[in-house]
Amino acid sequence: MTRTAKGVIVVDDFAHNPAKIAAAVSAARTLARRIIAIYQPHGFGPTRFLKDEYIATFRQTLHDRDTLYLLPIYYAGGTANKNISSGDIVKNSVRSPLPRKRLLTAMRF
Repeated sequence: MTRTAKGVIVVDDFAHNPAKIAAAVSAARTLARRIIAIYQPHGFGPTRFLKDEYIATFRQTLHDRDTLYLLPIYYAGGTANKNISSGDIVKNSVRSPLPRKRLLTAMRF
């Protein structure tokens, strides 16, 4: 954790599954009212398997004032089926009836 010259608190955490993401967001919530999170799913298989849990975790832990940027899925090589993307998490989250207008944003490089 560090603080920038403008008082922004930056936390770098290796929260790599929904339970750890929830814990990291909960801890960050004690430091600031607004959270801007950047997350990169690791691996196509795990992302496909945990997709619904990711969506539920982001919905439950993030508030209207928060923003989540999802990076493209980290590919470590191999013969993974690449039929899922961070965009699928965003798309499926936004289609659901949500009390907030903006839940997730996908970053493109």
